[in-house]
Amino acid sequence: TAGIAGTGTDPDMSNNTAADTATVTPVANLLLVKRLQGSTLIHGQHAQYTLQVTDEGPSPAAAPITVTDHLPLGLSYVSASASGWACSANGQVVTCTTSKTLGVGKTDTIELTVLVTATGGKIINKATVTSATTQTSTSGDTSATEPVSVTARGGQSAQGLSTTGADLRRPLTWAILFILLGGIALLASRRRTDRP
Repeated sequence: TAGIAGTGTDPDMSNNTAADTATVTPVANLLLVKRLQGSTLIHGQHAQYTLQVTDEGPSPAAAPITVTDHLPLGLSYVSASASGWACSANGQVVTCTTSKTLGVGKTDTIELTVLVTATGGKIINKATVTSATTQTSTSGDTSATEPVSVTARGGQSAQGLSTTGADLRRPLTWAILFILLGGIALLASRRRTDRP
């Protein structure tokens, strides 16, 4: 609000004051960091991921805050939980939402458990966070894990195990062939013995 005054007589004092109303829009910068607990994905076993959501300010991040994780093929949803968050899955899409405000400098951590169904290759897992508060930057809203190779339960690469299994066919084929040849030779020998 601003006003004006003078030493003379003002016939209209109603226009000596001016005011302007402006709306201040809060903004925040959410940072999402996703990590695999451990360094391997083992076929047929569970794996745990952590998804950490941090508000870097300058304003609190207003609800709803939502973390969305599109699980890649080779991972199946088992469970997800965090204090004050509700998590669910629809196929490969995992969604966690909170109705609380995340304060500046505060971090919430979501624990995600999956089942490794992939039999080989490498898996990259990505997730994204959104908020009702305007973001100063979206560069940190998406987090992806480093590519992780899937291994068999014995620690050997599942892909390598499949290759090893294929290589066993040749020795097995030769073994069967030797057995058949041995049987034929034995049968021929008996026939010679039975001749008068």
